[in-house]
Amino acid sequence: MQIITLHGNIGRDAEVYQTQSGQSVCNFNLAVNDRGKDGEDVTTWYRCAVWGNRGERLKQYLVKGTRATVVGRLQLGVYTGNDGQPRVDANVTVDEIDFTRPRDEQGAQAQAQPAQTYGQAQTYGTSYDRMAAEQPAQQYGAQAAYEDDSIPF
Repeated sequence: MQIITLHGNIGRDAEVYQTQSGQSVCNFNLAVNDRGKDGEDVTTWYRCAVWGNRGERLKQYLVKGTRATVVGRLQLGVYTGNDGQPRVDANVTVDEIDFTRPRDEQGAQAQAQPAQTYGQAQTYGTSYDRMAAEQPAQQYGAQAAYEDDSIPF
């Protein structure tokens, strides 16, 4: 099983379907931007699925343009496109989702209210907020007291 963490923008509003067995599934696309070797932006699309009642509840938040961090299980498939070229289909079964705000909107609001998180664990809007909540505060520039014996080199 491959666990993947993705951060990107939702490409279109989510849709909820019922399987033949009656289980609901919420599908949405996530666009993840990265820089290619030549310095150009490359966008990779992932098809994401949230199963059960959780998907039904999340549908209202999964709208086009929303920033989200998704943690889930990756499944890759290969198929031949209409142009005859092989293509890769990337599907993610979502275990956790965290809605984040763009940097320009974070400011004081982000510190006052954590972003909404749905999944197995309660987390804050960014990993930096989570680390601050889990670790004691440390001042920048403070010297750590190391013994010469504790340094491995």
